[in-house]
Amino acid sequence: MKKVGDNKYNQFYEMLLKAPSAVGMVKGENHVYEMVNPLYLQLMGRKDVIGKTVAEVFPEMEEQGIIAQLDRVYQTGETYNGKERLIKVANKDTGGYADFYLDYVYQPYIDNDGLIAGVFFFINDRTEQVTTKKKIEKSESQYRRIVETAQEGIWLLDEFGRTTFVNKKLCEILEYSEVEMLGKKNSFFMDEASKRQALKALERRKRGVAESLEYKFISKSGKKILTKVAANPIFDDAENFKGSLGMVSDITEKKHLEELLEKSNRLARIGSWEIDVEKNTVYWSDITKEIREAPANFIPDLSTGIGFFTEGINQKIIAQRVKECMENGTPWDEELQFKTFKGNLKWVRTIGEAVFTNGKCSKIYGCFQDITERKNAVNKIFRSEAKLKVAQTIAQVGSWEVDIFTNTHTWSDEIYRILGMDKSVVPSAETFLDFVHPDDRPMASKRVAEAFAKHQDSSFYFQFYKENDELGYGLTEWRFEFDKAGNPLYISGILRDLTKEKKAENERLKMISDLHQRNNDLEQFSYIVSHNLRSPVANIIGLTEELKDESHSAEVKKILGEALISDAHRLENVIGDLNTILQTKTEITERKELVIFSDLTHDIELSISNLIQKEEVAITTDFSAIDEFNTIKSYLQSIFYNLISNSIKFRQPTVRPLIEISSQLSKNKLILTFKDNGSGIDLEKKGDEVFGLYKRFHADREGKGMGLYMVKTQVETLGGKISVASKVNSGTVFTVEFEHDA
Repeated sequence: MKKVGDNKYNQFYEMLLKAPSAVGMVKGENHVYEMVNPLYLQLMGRKDVIGKTVAEVFPEMEEQGIIAQLDRVYQTGETYNGKERLIKVANKDTGGYADFYLDYVYQPYIDNDGLIAGVFFFINDRTEQVTTKKKIEKSESQYRRIVETAQEGIWLLDEFGRTTFVNKKLCEILEYSEVEMLGKKNSFFMDEASKRQALKALERRKRGVAESLEYKFISKSGKKILTKVAANPIFDDAENFKGSLGMVSDITEKKHLEELLEKSNRLARIGSWEIDVEKNTVYWSDITKEIREAPANFIPDLSTGIGFFTEGINQKIIAQRVKECMENGTPWDEELQFKTFKGNLKWVRTIGEAVFTNGKCSKIYGCFQDITERKNAVNKIFRSEAKLKVAQTIAQVGSWEVDIFTNTHTWSDEIYRILGMDKSVVPSAETFLDFVHPDDRPMASKRVAEAFAKHQDSSFYFQFYKENDELGYGLTEWRFEFDKAGNPLYISGILRDLTKEKKAENERLKMISDLHQRNNDLEQFSYIVSHNLRSPVANIIGLTEELKDESHSAEVKKILGEALISDAHRLENVIGDLNTILQTKTEITERKELVIFSDLTHDIELSISNLIQKEEVAITTDFSAIDEFNTIKSYLQSIFYNLISNSIKFRQPTVRPLIEISSQLSKNKLILTFKDNGSGIDLEKKGDEVFGLYKRFHADREGKGMGLYMVKTQVETLGGKISVASKVNSGTVFTVEFEHDA
């Protein structure tokens, strides 16, 4: 570098060598580089610049206005300051441009004669700080959008219970504007009982307790709103309580439906019960206690539930059914006799199903129906000589009789109606069994054969197909009549049509299942919002505060900046996932169209052709049964894409990937099958987690655990269902079912 004799120049030269920033000087009206320090050359990616003009070294600066700024400083002598200015610098190696955000100062250099001889420049690289700030602003914007479109109310309170933030949904629930709610305590909007409850809850929040509670609010128009609030405490880095976050769900309608369900159960004399295997607790509904004639405040246990069934076959059956349900998940549906707390004998229909978590039975739940009157009526029918006449008086119950001596079968008109059969058909055991559903036919054949061989009274539930292929549900019961010598004369029985009851029961169970699923989805979403977002946000706030501390060294600031970028990426990823989930779960606005499966598969193969060629993937399709479906194309395309790419991703390293996709029609069902020869999944250990959010089963493969969750969500959004069969190292089969009207 060239030295000039004047003091100011020499002082600048010494400063240039020691400066922590990129500095230098250009001379003359053409701005010829006179001197620059190494930091400048490193920042701008250049080597030999001395003696060259700025325009020669950086021709791209002309159209960005940099040369004009130098001209103005040189001509007027006025200092120019640039703040976080975006500068594009050409990269000679790649031919592209690098973006820099720079703080810079152009200051005139005055020679000994008092004339402007050149321009000093001082440059600080702010690229990292500016890009980080932009990412944070983008993440905050996305977070705000998610919060404002959330289906649950979000309520932030300070340490005194005063409102600091509410989202749009909460304002809709309470009918107040954001301005009207800010600054007011949450208790302001509650009824008196909930106000007392909230005061105690605030003290628990200060102790770090997170919990879900039900509160009753009064809306602006005076409506009573029943809510469920999932509340979490907020602490700063010094463990000082700063407030709480509440996720508010309006459960007014849900409670109303539950009350209606309870009322309908009461009218039908149907009680509910639940066994929590993990907690070893038993719950009985009020109707169940009424049926058992137990005190209202009675707290049951498992032995109490089983012990009151009458000794002998009834007690053995219920004990065996509970055991099979807990061990294998086998549901039961039995009619048994038990003794009430007051010593009365009753008949009940008991139904039970298991819930498995991580391969173990965690809960058993079911219903308990008092059928004493019906059972007594059936027994009365069997004792009556006018069996056909009595059967006709019972709604949807047909009677039948077999003359054992002549093997003559007689059916009432009601049986023909129930089975949807023409009365010209000759009745027989074989004719009846032909109508029984194939799944139940072996059991029915065995029970009928045993009855004739052992002359035993019996009964069984079964499914059957009417002649119009409509699926029905029935119950048949019978008793033997003997002569004085003990020889069997007749078998008298009934067939009861349970189709309407079964459909109603299925709808009720579906409603309960839907409520459970909705609640689980809401709890999972609340968990992600309150937990997955809290950590990176807290870290970003803490790191931002640290970066304000001027006492930190450059190395420490660099480390803090890198950590800040990392947490910003984490926050962006979580927000992106939530955004994707919310978009999938929102109401479908896209129109249905006719989708051709073969075309859809071909398009996906083209889009990932490089991957298919690289991994030598063989994809075969068989859409001969059905090759089209009227649906939402983007959703079905996403389902196909995710299942195909999933099979490729989780291939076996030593086996050429093979994917088989086929379709079939079964009655009113469209069935799509995706089969591969990949590494498979251990369903015994992970079966309950296959379609869970953020669930991954192969640590050596990339992924976030979103794909199968999105597939299940989109399948269910389209009104279908998905199941999986898999064995480790033996491949996986995904089966997707949709309703299909021919």
